[in-house]
Amino acid sequence: MLDGLDAGQFLNWIAYEEIEPFGEERADLRMAIQTCWEVNTWRARNAPRLKPKDVMPDFRPKIK
Repeated sequence: MLDGLDAGQFLNWIAYEEIEPFGEERADLRMAIQTCWEVNTWRARNAPRLKPKDVMPDFRPKIK
């Protein structure tokens, strides 16, 4: 697909992605929201609520 895009079209896709994110990171966020909804539905009344950031995968390398 990238072979058929000129620079202007490519920049338009970048701008669109900033407004309406897509791709794997967005898919991970949707899954985290779904997971939280399910877990929080069945949690004990006094248990803390799970947040999407609690279950989002982090694939960035750990720097020591």
